[in-house]
Amino acid sequence: MSLPTVSALVVTFNHGRYVGEALRSIASQTLQPDEIVVVDDGSTDDTVARVRAEDKRIRIISGSHRGVERLAESYNAGLSECHGDLVALLEGDDLWPPNKLERQVLPFADPEVVVAHGAYAVIGSRGTLLRDRVISDSRLPEGSYDALPLHLLTSFVMCVTSVVRRSALVEVGGFSQLAGTPHWDYPTFLALSRRGLFSHTRDVVGIWRKHGSSATVALAGRDLGGANLAMTLALQTRQQLVGQRRLPAVGMVRRSWTEASARNIVQVGRILLRERRYAE
Repeated sequence: MSLPTVSALVVTFNHGRYVGEALRSIASQTLQPDEIVVVDDGSTDDTVARVRAEDKRIRIISGSHRGVERLAESYNAGLSECHGDLVALLEGDDLWPPNKLERQVLPFADPEVVVAHGAYAVIGSRGTLLRDRVISDSRLPEGSYDALPLHLLTSFVMCVTSVVRRSALVEVGGFSQLAGTPHWDYPTFLALSRRGLFSHTRDVVGIWRKHGSSATVALAGRDLGGANLAMTLALQTRQQLVGQRRLPAVGMVRRSWTEASARNIVQVGRILLRERRYAE
């Protein structure tokens, strides 16, 4: 049986310091992607020049700066240029371990699987290993599972670990986003969880870089409503599926997202203190 074709989709903005290493992590894959598509969100540094110098296979899509509140538009611009059966996601400051694609195409032999994801490592701005393995939620099983019930309670799929069946992504309308926030991941993966099964591995299949100029840090203090918007979307989704699926109770959904909001406030506070943004 032939393996599915794979498109590597990279979205970047002012990642000149990191994007070369990100692209080299694609080039070092034991199973090479069939194409590499890079969407540059109007970088003002040398990101585009570094991308062009890195790999002749790369197709670059450049445009005016949309910003993180319109990240889904950038991802959809890239999706429209992807032709692979699968789309593997990477942001321009993150990395893939060498066996990522070889490990993650295998679950798609099951036609019901629409997303493969897994554990990730965390590195600092200079590549120092901060955490060797993070599992987003301890309740996640190994292998294929129904992700919808848990997705109504929390957001747990890391972009850097995810590979998506392109046809399923197209069927749910592509990438979507919580309005006014940087969060494209939750609404997109929630929609996909209604479409088919997810496959999870406890192996590290992504490396997330934590650094001072990341969107997480830049938006600290401006993004305290994301959990409330996610809860509203989760409750709306649950209401649409009443009687069709076994789902968590309304009270459980509300409690889970209320707790997520509290954790987010604490995390934002820590970031602001570390960045000496005391007034905020």
